[in-house]
Amino acid sequence: MRKVLVGIMCLGMIFMEPVFAEEGKLSDEQKGAISQSCNTIKQTLKTVQKSDSRTRAFLGAKYETFISDYISPMNVRLTKEGKPNATITSLYSNVLGMRQDFSSQFTSYSQELEELININCQEKPEEFYQKLKATRQKRMTLKATVKSIRTNLVNHYTAVKKVEEGLDGKK
Repeated sequence: MRKVLVGIMCLGMIFMEPVFAEEGKLSDEQKGAISQSCNTIKQTLKTVQKSDSRTRAFLGAKYETFISDYISPMNVRLTKEGKPNATITSLYSNVLGMRQDFSSQFTSYSQELEELININCQEKPEEFYQKLKATRQKRMTLKATVKSIRTNLVNHYTAVKKVEEGLDGKK
């Protein structure tokens, strides 16, 4: 369980903060920079897309493992023994809901990123930049969900440790 938890803790580094251009309408100079760098920008976005896809698979697998191998069995065991724990049950529900949120948010973000990549930024730099801002926002929402899941998994681990300590003290 600790190995999975350590893996989850490291996941926060995957969704790093983006660098934002100035808000508002693009200047002619900025439009020109986007148009001139279009091919490089698109290659970078495709690299991000591939990396994000691998990250999605990794996170999804880790979340599923944590839920199916640790959280669900703990809930079932406590309930079977007549010792349900409200904190653990609540965290279980939170993680399940957030995992679903993660999946739907990632799908939405991926579609937004694909649309961004398909915009001809040489001919439509303003449209490209507006879509870039929207894509960044979806990525930030996704990042917040990943952070919340990680926090809830750490809280679950802490709650389980408290339950274990309580059981050890009663022996």
